[in-house]
Amino acid sequence: MNKSLLKITICILLTTIISSCVTILSPDKQNVKLVTNDSLTKIYLFDSLIANSSEATVTLPKDRNVKQLKIELEGHKSNNYVIAPVNTSPIYHRNFLFFFLIFPLFEPSYSYKIKTYDEVYTFEDKFYKNPIWNKSQKRIYVNNVLIELEKDSNTQIYYNIIDYRDGNEAHRIFELDTIGLTITNFNEYINEKILKKGDFIDTSNIDIKGKSNTLYIDGKINKRINYNISTFNSILGKDLNDFWVTELGVTWYVKDNLGEILYEKNVNCKSGEFVIPLENSEKTIEIIFEDAIHNSFLELFSDENFEDLSKIK
Repeated sequence: MNKSLLKITICILLTTIISSCVTILSPDKQNVKLVTNDSLTKIYLFDSLIANSSEATVTLPKDRNVKQLKIELEGHKSNNYVIAPVNTSPIYHRNFLFFFLIFPLFEPSYSYKIKTYDEVYTFEDKFYKNPIWNKSQKRIYVNNVLIELEKDSNTQIYYNIIDYRDGNEAHRIFELDTIGLTITNFNEYINEKILKKGDFIDTSNIDIKGKSNTLYIDGKINKRINYNISTFNSILGKDLNDFWVTELGVTWYVKDNLGEILYEKNVNCKSGEFVIPLENSEKTIEIIFEDAIHNSFLELFSDENFEDLSKIK
């Protein structure tokens, strides 16, 4: 064996040993600080309450599984987020020369032990206020929410989590032919989850002014983007679909009792971030879609022109 080959062999062996030692000595868990923008928030980790304040420090395992967070603020719609250990240790980062030279497209399965979370996660997205009817407002009812997607407005985009967070270029983009949902009665969802809860629909039929003081709303979904996001941080960026985000473009039409359009608004809104489970994934996809519709409708509700139309004059 010549000297050059011997040096290369020794180098490979040393880097393999060093990387293995780093893996063995790295802790299995990490303390992570979660910070929100309101002192009255409640923070949930997989539906378990972990904080009744704007800050929480939790100890999380550094494993392959993404973590689902839900942040609640009384009187507002909750926000959903996902976190995962995706930051590579600088000691490990391509110190594993053997894999860099021979298997550059793969990461060893145990590498998540030496990946880290961010030390602090700050969640500053606004909370949509849950609308509550009062006697100075008109009643509101949603007639229909139609899905009218052209092929070029119905896409699926694959990212790894780092590129998605940094706004980098996607790995792959596909045009979809179908909506991929079995439940499409989103007007019922809005009426039940938002308007009835907020008393905007007169279920008792005691409103003597009736239809003349009611706004009727139609919606048309004309854009859908699915973001399929993986924590597998490799050159291949494989589509493990750890979590999803859906972005919808919706045109809302506000009408009077005669069907005349009083106001029209185009709204682009994203859903929260949702972990996709191995089981019952179709139900989760529907929840993500409903979350985006929910955000879009509340965006309409917060519009100044809509607020003015909803007042009894």
